[in-house]
Amino acid sequence: MVLHDLGTDPTLPRANINCPRCGHPEAVFFQSSSRRAEAKMTLFYVCANKGCGHRWTG
Repeated sequence: MVLHDLGTDPTLPRANINCPRCGHPEAVFFQSSSRRAEAKMTLFYVCANKGCGHRWTG
């Protein structure tokens, strides 16, 4: 699965947050952490609009 397809993945949680690129009112999100123990978790958003797929962190 490529990142662009994440926006249409029904298993990922969704948030009511506007995409900064297209303004679509919904995005999927997931967390990821660095391999470094002292690094904080990062929240990633992917626009749920099939024509956009913009990625950003929050």
